[in-house]
Amino acid sequence: MRRYPQFFDPQFPARSPRAVWPPGREPELELEEPPAPVPPPAAVQDERVALREAAARMDAARARVERDAARAVDESQGKLVEQLLPVLDSLDRSIAASGDQGNQQIRAQLEGVLAKFGMERFDAPIGGVFDPREHEAVAVTDVEPARAGTVTAQWEAGYRRAGRLLRPARVQVGRHRS
Repeated sequence: MRRYPQFFDPQFPARSPRAVWPPGREPELELEEPPAPVPPPAAVQDERVALREAAARMDAARARVERDAARAVDESQGKLVEQLLPVLDSLDRSIAASGDQGNQQIRAQLEGVLAKFGMERFDAPIGGVFDPREHEAVAVTDVEPARAGTVTAQWEAGYRRAGRLLRPARVQVGRHRS
């Protein structure tokens, strides 16, 4: 068996640790140009367009379902808050009648929970102008002409949630009798 130097194997020069081509025996490399890309047939292009449109419809449907779910949650929370407003009013009346410290703490706790759901209380300013968008007139009283159309007393506070009126403030309004 014939021994060659360790750095050169004539049968497999590329596998040798140091591939050295003997002079005059360098391989000739022919480089081919890659073939030009063949445009896909019209059917494949139509399928791609259809897939893109289907993906767009799926994205729109997903967004619509998420919006509807968020709206449903918001509406159910709003209904719950509206159902708890009479409880809050009863606590206010109980506190006004007895001044019980326990009821005041319960009321503060309930109002804190409702505030986490976005509910905010607002009072009608006594002497302020009656605004039918925020006030509900439950009584009328006779006043001098300068105070006509103003709030003279508040019976129940109003409440908003996320900028939307849940319940108007129930007020007494002054009117001028001639």
